[in-house]
Amino acid sequence: MTGNFPKTLDELKSFGYKFLDDATCRNCGADISWFETPRGKKIPMDAMDKGSSPAVPHWKSCSDGEGFKSYRK
Repeated sequence: MTGNFPKTLDELKSFGYKFLDDATCRNCGADISWFETPRGKKIPMDAMDKGSSPAVPHWKSCSDGEGFKSYRK
């Protein structure tokens, strides 16, 4: 979905992403939320608390983003 990645929590939902669970990043300790993409893959997102919160894949902000290489295949 290059170029068209959802920009907010509301857009994630409208694009067909499904919330799975809240968790803690095992690489940096930040709060994250797991979603399932419309294609059935799991994606870690920075924690969002409102519909207009920015939707950011956690590997972009993680201090150890290299640890997420297997999720970006």
